[in-house]
Amino acid sequence: MLKLHAGVSKKVGLPNFSSASASCTIEAELDGSLLQDREGFQMVVQRAYQSCEKAVEDQIARLLVQGNRTPNSRTRIRW
Repeated sequence: MLKLHAGVSKKVGLPNFSSASASCTIEAELDGSLLQDREGFQMVVQRAYQSCEKAVEDQIARLLVQGNRTPNSRTRIRW
């Protein structure tokens, strides 16, 4: 059994020294046989990060629409 932890966080700068941020972390248990399938393993990891990135981008967009603001963007991805 393997454990995968994937996380993405993003913080956008806003006027007047303000900011908005969002983060997403996924923890999943994977079948150990994925270690024998390098492409399959990479695909699972990539999908996890893409899911987190989409969730974070959507949340930032909602926050900006609520505040009607324009960001100065900075993204950090954690492995």
